[in-house]
Amino acid sequence: MTLDQLTKIAKNEFGAAIADMKRRRGDTPAPQFTLWRDDMSSDVLPMPEELHATMGHGKAKDELFAFIREGIAKQPDITGFSYRCEAWMCIETAEGNAHRAEFAAAYDTGLETLVKRGWLMRCEGLVIIAQSREDVVLISQPFQREPGLLRWLKEPETKRGPQSGYAGRSKMWGDPRLMGGSRETAW
Repeated sequence: MTLDQLTKIAKNEFGAAIADMKRRRGDTPAPQFTLWRDDMSSDVLPMPEELHATMGHGKAKDELFAFIREGIAKQPDITGFSYRCEAWMCIETAEGNAHRAEFAAAYDTGLETLVKRGWLMRCEGLVIIAQSREDVVLISQPFQREPGLLRWLKEPETKRGPQSGYAGRSKMWGDPRLMGGSRETAW
């Protein structure tokens, strides 16, 4: 699967998620997991509604993604994976930008510390991840929920890069822990 195909998948998933959020008038859309093949055929993995709440628990997400990763490893025709969900995220504030030199050192003290300092603002976000054995595309859109509508806090951000630089529970190819490198080289 090419990087251009992954980018197309991510953009289509982003558009579908936005439409779903608008249709639901700001209510949380269901997480969606999709397996892809080189011919762009796909299978959506349905997630029972009673399991949606597990997406708010780190250990449960670790187990869910490990289960999907193991399934993908057993299916050589699966060459891509996409995932869309809402997630908590932080965006840098003007105060944080003013402390850019101190920011990296303070990052390891935890996001809550940076929020308390006013360097980050915690918000909700829409996250789309599309990946293949070689590449990853991530689109994130921070937003604030208001009665009956969503307010975008900034433009959506798209990151594209090699699978080797991507780490985390949602990594489907390779070890989800960062092997070698550092936080500064990971994304």
